[in-house]
Amino acid sequence: MFDYALYLVPYILKERDENMVESKEISTKIENLRGYLYQLIGQNTSLIEKEVVMVSQELDKILNEYNVIINKKIA
Repeated sequence: MFDYALYLVPYILKERDENMVESKEISTKIENLRGYLYQLIGQNTSLIEKEVVMVSQELDKILNEYNVIINKKIA
């Protein structure tokens, strides 16, 4: 009798590894953007300055992507 679950194990492990790599890449992007945002704010840049808003929005977008990946891991 063929055990379908055993057949799927390599694919499940591959997907898990890809998600781990992707989450690490996104974590790096988050840290880089966060650092850049802190740098902009540290230069006494107004919080409504166009560049600050753009970086903040990009950070929000990437944080949402990261949240989706983390929720996939939990499910």
